[in-house]
Amino acid sequence: MPGKCKFQDSWLSKVIYKDWLVKDEHDIHFARCRACCKSIKLQTMGEAALTSHAGGAGHKAALRKLMEGNLLLRDGAEQTNGSTDQDTKEDVSDCLQLDALDKTAGGDWSNLHNADSITHNAELQDGTLSTPSVAATGLRDVHISVATRLTSQHVEEVRQQRIEALEQQQQMKILEWENRMKVLAWEQDLMKERRRAARQKEKAFRMKKAYYKAKLRRMGESVLPSSSSSSDEEGKTTDPTE
Repeated sequence: MPGKCKFQDSWLSKVIYKDWLVKDEHDIHFARCRACCKSIKLQTMGEAALTSHAGGAGHKAALRKLMEGNLLLRDGAEQTNGSTDQDTKEDVSDCLQLDALDKTAGGDWSNLHNADSITHNAELQDGTLSTPSVAATGLRDVHISVATRLTSQHVEEVRQQRIEALEQQQQMKILEWENRMKVLAWEQDLMKERRRAARQKEKAFRMKKAYYKAKLRRMGESVLPSSSSSSDEEGKTTDPTE
């Protein structure tokens, strides 16, 4: 449209606009705000209209919420990656602890079990129980206890991580639906505005036609019915949105 500024793609790369500015796909004389989901009329102001919109208190509050939501999403992704790395480190540490217990107990637990059986039978024959046998049995019990405790901790940590991941996914879905509702409301407002403009244009056309008819009658000219009906038909077929 002559006399109106068009959207410039170079605006999208500017620091003050890149977080919220979106190009209107339907009309190059409009821009859209991703934060508050509003349509910005460029008209003759051009970039000054964007600057004016960016200075509004409502826009600043909406932009702050949008940035906070993006930050939460990034933090959630980083925490998930960090938790996975931490689990891997803890698993390695648990294995090292178990290996250390194996070495302290004298190496292979199967060999220790066979040695304990032989010693135990000999001690039953003698009617006595030696101190090394008691120590080996105690170490084996400690090994089992540590393994059970580490397994329980690992299961609990995995369960907690799954709960947190589900909560983060739910929050992301909520934010996504909120943004969709905002976009839908913005599109509805835009359609209402266009329909209102079309009705005003149609009304102006009818008033103009009635004015010229009255003027012709005052001049003594007769308005033929065929001409009138063809004009009416032309007015009906004309697209009011053009």
